[in-house]
Amino acid sequence: MDVRPEAAFAAGHLPEAVRLAVAPECVAAGVDCLQRELGKSGLAGDETVVVVGEDGNAVGEAFWLLEWAGMKNVKVLVGEPGLGKMEIGPGTRKARAFTAHASESASADVPWLRARLGEKDVEILDLRDEGIWMEKEYEAPARFAAGHIPRALPFDFRRWLPKDRQAAGAMWKTLQTLGPREVTKVNPKAELVLYGEGPADLQPGLGYLLLRCAGIPVRVFPGGFGEWSKDPANPVVRIVGAPEVDRLLEAENPGLPDKVAQSVVLLDLREAYDFRLDHIPGAVNFPAYSEEASIEKVVDEKWPQAKAARTPVVLYCYGRGCIRSRDAAAKLARAGFTNLLWFREGLDAWRAAGLPLAEPGH
Repeated sequence: MDVRPEAAFAAGHLPEAVRLAVAPECVAAGVDCLQRELGKSGLAGDETVVVVGEDGNAVGEAFWLLEWAGMKNVKVLVGEPGLGKMEIGPGTRKARAFTAHASESASADVPWLRARLGEKDVEILDLRDEGIWMEKEYEAPARFAAGHIPRALPFDFRRWLPKDRQAAGAMWKTLQTLGPREVTKVNPKAELVLYGEGPADLQPGLGYLLLRCAGIPVRVFPGGFGEWSKDPANPVVRIVGAPEVDRLLEAENPGLPDKVAQSVVLLDLREAYDFRLDHIPGAVNFPAYSEEASIEKVVDEKWPQAKAARTPVVLYCYGRGCIRSRDAAAKLARAGFTNLLWFREGLDAWRAAGLPLAEPGH
């Protein structure tokens, strides 16, 4: 299966090769459409398939699509095919009925993701931006900061294009350093779920190939963030700064008196002692590791009028190095809240901006 552009394929390809080109619309439609397209290409699903191409992203995408369709023996040609016998022309095979059963472990859909949000044995990687979370001094990439699936972390597979077997090993070493902060790493035994912008994004396929080469369980969410975010019932986490939090609170409480805001859920996830010393006016304290009550119960008691699907929820902690808001957002997402705002810089940034703090003892 040759995944090069049509003109390059027609100019010369390996004997018996067939060009594979699956439209993003078909990927979005689901595995049934994919299997029909593979049948038109002459595949029944029980063959050994070798993917050939010059673009590692396209090769990775094809590898994932073939395994998702249910093919059990998919290989990738490493290196250049050489200057041996080549054929020219369209390269066609007789259409067949595709009879393989689709893989249940190669993909994830919206219901699957919603059911697994926040689970410790699932790690979600957002592949839309260049760079990796633990690099660039913890700065959140632009598209990730603007909105992401709860508990996701940014990761970039493009530096490990499938050129040789050592690439997968190097990628795995970097993946093991990934985490929301330096001392907190992703679960190395977790099942990884990859998503990009949408069905036309090739990065999840590349990541799938590299992780499979490293022997790591992985799924692709083909609809990507585009499908996730278009449904208002799906929770989205957005990273915000002190100015936006200030505007949200000031709109309801001019002068920021220390009373519980009603149109904004504001949760301080620090320890109770630190909350008593000072906090953002209008916040309610919920120590993130408290076992006395669930975060959902606290929200229900303090904000009984809050509409889970609409009310903005602001979560903050000590500062950038504190990641309690990440886990709290996942718990609230499971409870039905969808508008989740992660004030990642926390009280450190609020103080640095010179914004008012509640008096000690409040």
